[in-house]
Amino acid sequence: KTVYCPTGSSDYYCDWGFNGIHEGCDGAWTFVEESPIPDSTLRWSLDENGVMTISGDDEAFPAFSDEMGNWTHWCDAYSNVTSIVFETPYLTSIGSGAFADFTGLTSLELPDTVESIGKDAFNNCSRLASVELPAALLSLGQGAFFGCSALEEVVLPSAVTTIGQAAFGCCSKLISVTIPKSVKSIDVDLFFECQAM
Repeated sequence: KTVYCPTGSSDYYCDWGFNGIHEGCDGAWTFVEESPIPDSTLRWSLDENGVMTISGDDEAFPAFSDEMGNWTHWCDAYSNVTSIVFETPYLTSIGSGAFADFTGLTSLELPDTVESIGKDAFNNCSRLASVELPAALLSLGQGAFFGCSALEEVVLPSAVTTIGQAAFGCCSKLISVTIPKSVKSIDVDLFFECQAM
């Protein structure tokens, strides 16, 4: 039996929850400082510098429901993440709400293989100042970067064809977005409440 206890998670989650189980099982549990991501074979860990590492061979990063809240998936650690390293050679899509409310995230570089970013995937990452999007990217979902209020510049790759509603809404410091000729569809309110535009 294995209990996955991610680095950076709260004392309540690891000490109160898991150590109680450990004591009752006379050491029958193995503790590993990483955690599985629901509905996938992907795993994540977080080091003391706020670097989250996501690893695995899945093609899709699962969508997370608004009702559950990210704390149930990230074990309270999500607010301590400053950057994300993807060790995911086959990842092609980022699901809805996957990294929403990562309020400590300051920079983002997605794998070259990613073709789609889902609805609200990085919603309210309020300190996100730098985004490097992959050349393979084809679509950007509704509200994908909504509320990323530190973001100033975005260059969309030349393969992008679809941009969802309010994808960059409420990005209050956004001053420059490069949109390629490949784009065929832009939904309404792309720059909703982008006061610097």
